[in-house]
Amino acid sequence: MEIYETNIAFHTALLATSDNASLVDLISELRLRTPPAPASQWSSYARIEKSGQEHFAMVDALADKDATRLKAVIRAHIAQSDN
Repeated sequence: MEIYETNIAFHTALLATSDNASLVDLISELRLRTPPAPASQWSSYARIEKSGQEHFAMVDALADKDATRLKAVIRAHIAQSDN
């Protein structure tokens, strides 16, 4: 479950950049109500790798202050579609 814990840590750190404690709390509570990512989202090793690539793309978009690209990457990440 190390990958799962790393995934949760990444998403928590990403949310923390919003400086919106209410949002962080809400999403943390929603996570408790849904199945963990490995059971519901990671259908294959390729999907796990793609998810990691999307995480790096999010960090790059944040570093570049490119909100449009960040939005597109996050949407694709949630939908699990190609960017």
